[in-house]
Amino acid sequence: MILAGTGDGQEVFEHLARAYMRAYPEDAVDVPPTVGSSGGVRCAAAGTCDVARLARPLKDKELRFMLAYQPLARVPVVFASHPGVGVQRLSRAQAVGVLTGGITNWKALGGPDHRILVVQRELSEAPHAAVAAHLPELAGQPLAGRVAYDAAEALAAIAGTEFSFGIVSLPAARALGLNVIWIEGLAPGPSGAVPSDYPMCMTHGLAWLPEPASAVRRFLDFVLGPEGRAALAELDVLPLAP
Repeated sequence: MILAGTGDGQEVFEHLARAYMRAYPEDAVDVPPTVGSSGGVRCAAAGTCDVARLARPLKDKELRFMLAYQPLARVPVVFASHPGVGVQRLSRAQAVGVLTGGITNWKALGGPDHRILVVQRELSEAPHAAVAAHLPELAGQPLAGRVAYDAAEALAAIAGTEFSFGIVSLPAARALGLNVIWIEGLAPGPSGAVPSDYPMCMTHGLAWLPEPASAVRRFLDFVLGPEGRAALAELDVLPLAP
């Protein structure tokens, strides 16, 4: 079985696949590298994958494919830096300043005296959309830094470049040991869990052709049922009840 699609939150779908294969070891689930949410939809519609993994709901123009769709979880989006940067809090104005080039040195944020190397995501991508929805001050402003065209590229750039700064999912940031930087007022409590009303989130979900094969139906029943919700609860996400 193949789950094709987004790279944002790929670790979430890989976690679900592992949980399913522990319960059904006779079934193999492949979560290949990203082709994007749109690519996953096209693959599912063409039958070249069994299930599409998405970091957003279906778009209006994708409804013509007549796919079934189910949201799974809200996945928090955070700012993150290379582990060597010790800054852990930003005001809204500081976050906007970094993203738009108004603030260019970590020293202005209480960090080391070094230029901030900003890694952006495309405006149309789910992580940027989640941030822009919470920071409308970004609207219409040019963005600083380089653009990473998918999650894997962004994560590799931040993890491998000192003094970097970018937008990533919380599960990916923690899995890679990146330095998570919270906007003031949005940081988690002592337990580290993100509050249920955390505003900067991507909605991750699955899409598939109606009347799936029995093995695909078994996978969907697992993921969308209590076992899947229990598996999601182990991650830095906010599960959504089907």
